Amino acid sequence: MVDRRACFDVDVDRCPGDAFHLVGAPGLAVLVYVSGELSIFSTVGGMVRIADGTALPELGPVGTVPVGQAPTALRLLVDGVEMEWATDRATLSCTVTSDPDEPSVGFRWRVRPHRGEACVFRVPFDLANVPLIPAPLMSRRIAAPATIVGADRLAWRAAFAASDRARRGTDRLRRRWGERHPLIVTIDRDRRRAVWAPTRPRVVRDRPQLFLGEPPTVRWELTDPPDRRIAAQAALHLRASGSGSGPGNNRAAGGNRVGSGAGCAVLAVECDGPVDVRAVLRVVNQGRPAAWRARAVGKGFGVESASVAAASVAAASAAGEGVRARLGARGAPGSAGSDQRSIAIREAPWHLAMLRGLRVPDPAVGHDFVMQGSAYGFIHGLHGAVRDEAFVVAAIADLDADLAREALCSMAAMSLPSGMFGYAHFGSGAQASGGVHASPTDLPLFFLWALAEFVETTHDTTVLDVAVRRRASPLLRPGRRRSTGSPDPTIAQVAAAAARAVERHVGFGPHGLLRVGSGDWADPISLMVANRRAFHRHGESVFNSAMAVAVLPRVADVLVRVDRDAAAICRNVAASLVGPLDDAWTGRWYLRAWDGAGGPVGVSHCFLDAQVWPLIAGHGPADRRDRLVASVLSRLDEPSTLGPTIIDRPHRIRGGLLAPGWDCNGGVWAALGGLAVWAVAERDSGAAWRMLHRQSMLHRGRVSPQPWVGHWSGPDCLNSWMGADEGGTFVHPATPMAEFPSLNSNAHAGPLLGLRRLLELEAGAARPGRA
Repeated sequence: MVDRRACFDVDVDRCPGDAFHLVGAPGLAVLVYVSGELSIFSTVGGMVRIADGTALPELGPVGTVPVGQAPTALRLLVDGVEMEWATDRATLSCTVTSDPDEPSVGFRWRVRPHRGEACVFRVPFDLANVPLIPAPLMSRRIAAPATIVGADRLAWRAAFAASDRARRGTDRLRRRWGERHPLIVTIDRDRRRAVWAPTRPRVVRDRPQLFLGEPPTVRWELTDPPDRRIAAQAALHLRASGSGSGPGNNRAAGGNRVGSGAGCAVLAVECDGPVDVRAVLRVVNQGRPAAWRARAVGKGFGVESASVAAASVAAASAAGEGVRARLGARGAPGSAGSDQRSIAIREAPWHLAMLRGLRVPDPAVGHDFVMQGSAYGFIHGLHGAVRDEAFVVAAIADLDADLAREALCSMAAMSLPSGMFGYAHFGSGAQASGGVHASPTDLPLFFLWALAEFVETTHDTTVLDVAVRRRASPLLRPGRRRSTGSPDPTIAQVAAAAARAVERHVGFGPHGLLRVGSGDWADPISLMVANRRAFHRHGESVFNSAMAVAVLPRVADVLVRVDRDAAAICRNVAASLVGPLDDAWTGRWYLRAWDGAGGPVGVSHCFLDAQVWPLIAGHGPADRRDRLVASVLSRLDEPSTLGPTIIDRPHRIRGGLLAPGWDCNGGVWAALGGLAVWAVAERDSGAAWRMLHRQSMLHRGRVSPQPWVGHWSGPDCLNSWMGADEGGTFVHPATPMAEFPSLNSNAHAGPLLGLRRLLELEAGAARPGRA
């Protein structure tokens, strides 16, 4: 990372060509690969891949077929990418930038011919239009790592053979859906000197199936036409696409509706001198209901969005300086870990920019959310869960209060009348269990935590009065709402219902701790017990219970002004859990859970997720907390070069499909890492700085130069030293994270949260969450 500016200079000769960076705008996501290729996604009303594996820019002499090649130089910016191609005839540069407030991405191509020789410059965009219909099993067949042996190896092969078939079937359905999808791609070709040439047009019937209201339009348009040195020889090329193809069958002049495999749009230019070409890719008619769209004008969601500002990179750089200044002013000047402190603060603007780039407007609820991204969003087509959005709110509440407020309102829209929450959603109104959780028990707690963080940080209590437009039932088609005749609840009412749900629906187990249900923070925790059914019915979660002790008293202070009964429930539940948590103390660390059949989980294994919230809550005497910090550091953090592992050594997994050191069987989780920094900082700020430094992008790039994962973005979990492919990321039949090992919101929210809390504690600020 360059010292005075949030950007990366990439060594294109050493970095793999399939590494990529996000240029994200609300409503659009452009992935720019080190190879120079692009993939473009529309994120409004559901994930749709509208250009996939777009060809490289082509440059060559007039009269020849231009040849594409990988860029010779590449720089990743906080809101864009700069690329350069150099040949013996010309130099071509391309800058791709996003508008921080508008659903648009700007492109600028600069051609500099050498010695005044005429050259041809073409940029083809392969149009795909593939809606990512949500699906649970998406991993292709891969070989088992060396750590999977015996019967587990056979089970691995069988499971991945099944998921491979499921992936192939889902891909076929997605391509077929694309043929009837209502997304419209419009290409401005009313320019005489440079031409957007749509090829192989495909006419499909109007069958709106996914988007709410009017379907969105994605429009390419030239905003700065080239000068007179561009020859007018570029022509509109149409290739046959079955019967009835040809210019006369376009839907309208200047645009075509595309289906799966519809072809490509080509920008073609001939020049004999320096030329600059600017174009904008934007989303118009974002599928929002008319009334909401009218209210949103002025926020960047009108029918016509403003073009990308020319100074967007400079503006983002200035915003980054502001973030550094705000964070750098906190903490003791002579504090321990001053080098680690400067590195973490320098990386903070990058983390914030990545979270802003993952914004998605949700037409169903009328608010933006920050998608978790990575394989969950870009391969599964799912968004979630509430816990991941809560980490975003907690990380950015004082750095981008507007986005944190939007995310909080979007979280509330996932609530159910019972006070519980759906696990995932499609971004277009419907919820889903994600194929994992029918009754997740941690989500009400995470929503309440996010609310407390937002109100305590911003002092904005007006958010409690915001009415929530809930997402539809999972059984209904996207966009259709259950008609109950009751008004939409407010944030305060959702929070009160969530507090009551912790007591009534989550409930308590035989040992007095909160139940685990189908799972708490760790989705596969039920794979670590012998009797899964008993665990779901009677199992108890130390994670949930300790989080409740830390969070519920803070929520009570927020709710007392609007619902005294709910506030009292919060305080009573938190108080009732203190004693049972004492019983979960083993002398070195806390148990992870009770298995529902009378047995403990975590006697011989130290689980990080069960230790962070007791420390944050200040549970137990001071000497116990000191022993706990020592256990966390010696068993989980110090053996790892990438940050604390979720468990001190691999655990037996039913079915053997979580490899040692991967995922919840010993991986390094970004979200937990941020909480761990906060927890350790309560007792030892020097150790907390060292822990945070291990999670920095600079450190990971040094100790794990290959693969590229974690250097400028990453997944929610990195593989640890315990297993194969250290520094890479996991894969199992449900989630092919290694296929999309980047752009997960937790990878940026976790370190940012840890930094914020560490600086506040170092400065002697009030310590939220203390019992």
